Amino acid sequence: MRKSNSNIANVLENDDVDVDKFLSSGKSFSEYNRDRMSSFFETKAEAEERQEHTSNKIMIGKKKPKVHVGNLEKYALNREAFAFHMQSLPPGSTVIWSNLARQFSLKNPSGICPANGGQIMKSIAADLGIDTSKFSSKTTNLKEYYSRVRRARQTLSRGLRMPANIPTINLHKKVKAKLKSKEIDIGEEVAPKIYKTNKIDTTGELTERDVTIYGRKLPLSKLLRTMYETQKNLGVVRQTSNEEFLALEEEEVKKRFERIGEECPHSIDEARTLLHTFETQRHIKMWHDHSDILNHSYVCFMVSSLYDPAFFLTDAEFSLNNPTRKSISVQAIVEKPMIYLLGQSKSSDVDQLSYTATRVEDLKNALGNQTSNVLRVFSGDGPARQFEAGHQRGGNYSCLCRIPS
Repeated sequence: MRKSNSNIANVLENDDVDVDKFLSSGKSFSEYNRDRMSSFFETKAEAEERQEHTSNKIMIGKKKPKVHVGNLEKYALNREAFAFHMQSLPPGSTVIWSNLARQFSLKNPSGICPANGGQIMKSIAADLGIDTSKFSSKTTNLKEYYSRVRRARQTLSRGLRMPANIPTINLHKKVKAKLKSKEIDIGEEVAPKIYKTNKIDTTGELTERDVTIYGRKLPLSKLLRTMYETQKNLGVVRQTSNEEFLALEEEEVKKRFERIGEECPHSIDEARTLLHTFETQRHIKMWHDHSDILNHSYVCFMVSSLYDPAFFLTDAEFSLNNPTRKSISVQAIVEKPMIYLLGQSKSSDVDQLSYTATRVEDLKNALGNQTSNVLRVFSGDGPARQFEAGHQRGGNYSCLCRIPS
């Protein structure tokens, strides 16, 4: 039964599927933990009832209490020095048992100081005949008086429990490791901002401290390259080599100009050159907008391609080139937005301009790609409307009505 549980758990964690499912769900770690506990574990009421039943069995002697310290003889430490130290302490002294475990170099059979070293040291002191009740602790441990209710996994049959998803703490470690190794790329830190926050220190005093908050940016050159490779792998980009352009007949050149709604030059050489420009020129749409997340104002910059039948295939051409694949909307695929930059920002010009330097640097680095990118910049949440009306901040017409700003 235990082997079956282990095999099922290994399948659930195979190839880090659990991490992919968590990141695609849009849940926080707290939401993930709540769903995990409600789906695979007994309720709190059931756990309390089970614990009460177990405690009653222990009280009447039908069940032995669980021992958390194991065989005390297996632990290595200088017992004589420890006993002398404890006997020299006056009654009422404050004793931190975990500190004593480090002080007297408590080791388990593996040569490691156990995590519950304080609990073990207290048990060893009692085993040596020392009255541990005469000492006080730095803090009151409620676990000494109230047992913690632990929810067990739901039982499918005797000896077989329902396999659960990976624990939240292990999932958090996996995500942190992937972020550190850049397997999950959340971009680079940009535009640092210093905010003041309040914190209560160990003495109970309210203190003020500065916290540096960064925005996150995916380099534009990398974003455009990834976008182009994805579109090319999907088979929606026209891929015509220079040799093929030079070999185009005049009739074919005219048909291509008719398809894209452009006027064909009279010179065949000029027409081929202009057609090559149209079919290798990609329009990039960039826009930004503000929104509140947890009562904090954020600015988000998005990037996507603008559909152009000169650069991308039409739906009919895609179906003709891929007869075995399902029909798709090429425009919907190529205009899928991608996050370029996200960071805290007020609506003021000063805050928005704090991202200008890194964006200008990105524009310089994005030049010289395989295709000629034409950047169209918009503001607000209606880039399609602005594209048609010429609406842009600081332009001649800052609103849809044709009134100079």
